[in-house]
Amino acid sequence: MRTRIRYARSIALPALIAGALLGCQTSGAIIEVGVTSSGQPQTALAPDLDAGGATTSDASTAGPRLLLTVQRVDVHIAGDDSDDEPPPGPLGGPPQDDEGGWITVFAGVAQVDLLQAGSVEAFLGSGPVPAGKVTQIRLVISEATWVDGAITKTVVCPSCTKTGLKIVTMGKLFVPVGGILHVTLDFDRDHSLHDDKDGLRLDPVVKIARTAVR
Repeated sequence: MRTRIRYARSIALPALIAGALLGCQTSGAIIEVGVTSSGQPQTALAPDLDAGGATTSDASTAGPRLLLTVQRVDVHIAGDDSDDEPPPGPLGGPPQDDEGGWITVFAGVAQVDLLQAGSVEAFLGSGPVPAGKVTQIRLVISEATWVDGAITKTVVCPSCTKTGLKIVTMGKLFVPVGGILHVTLDFDRDHSLHDDKDGLRLDPVVKIARTAVR
């Protein structure tokens, strides 16, 4: 009899663990993140690049490009007592659970042209999350590059890779149970790109342009 009880417990324990893990996904909620940009026409944004590393835009080309390489998209769902820190590592993130916290919804490589993104939204990624209030969205950008014809110039962006670009939602975004929350972020390129004596610098000004629930 004792042997049977022990055997039953050995089956019940993994079953309870599996049930707990499956319970984390019962909300059936998903968040999607896309990006657009707003500002002046791209020709008005071309920086005055010197002969030492650049040229201005040529009329025969398609025009300059400001390329951002997005490496990761994280969202923070209210519900836990963890501190306000992004997931560790360049591509890693904490496990998803119903207590909230930081969750990685995209990890990989997605390239966005801020000078072209105004007309069509660039989709970054999506992933399952616990239903609840979205408090922050964070973009980790590995590289920013200005491309004008055959000339390529690195754009300095100190906040892009160190802490990521943090967008605070002001507590107005909610992921419904069993629903999908689509969030569109907008880069204000007029106030984000600067050309000074040290070269091109990107100080991203990003806001939430619109949201949709379905």
